[in-house]
Amino acid sequence: MAGERHPVTVEQLRAFAHPLRIRILRLCLEQPRTNQELAVRLRVAPGTMLRHVRLLTRTGFLAPQQPRTGSRGATERPYLATGLSWRMDLDVHDPALGQHVDLAVVDAYRAELAEALPSAWADRMRTALWLTPAERDEVVHRIEALIADYDGAERRPGGQRFSFLWSMHAERGNP
Repeated sequence: MAGERHPVTVEQLRAFAHPLRIRILRLCLEQPRTNQELAVRLRVAPGTMLRHVRLLTRTGFLAPQQPRTGSRGATERPYLATGLSWRMDLDVHDPALGQHVDLAVVDAYRAELAEALPSAWADRMRTALWLTPAERDEVVHRIEALIADYDGAERRPGGQRFSFLWSMHAERGNP
């Protein structure tokens, strides 16, 4: 996760700027899933899911895997997330599109959280800090370093997967 941001196209950002597509990528991160499996899991019509999966595949976010035989004997094609969405550079000279992507990430996280509640909270904090530009950069660097320490780590015996959303924004109306 740590490292430089990489450029993406406007088409890729438009494809990513939808909460359902972000959720598809998270579900396909560690395990290939078929269109039907995704549709059932996310409670979406298979035809709608297919449109989203095709767009994510066309823009490089999903990679088709080897076809397999399903439980009823039909051929199924699973998809696996490519990791393209990690560390995307959102500087596409279109602030509205960047904002749309940011809000889609929050909406996807909110939907995942809503499914997990009421017993899902491991910990939470919301606060405001007064920071100089240098302090802001230091906070971001330290949080990214902390996350990098655990990101990509193998599954540990007795471990559990936790979802994490890190966000920082300047409050409107403050100097």
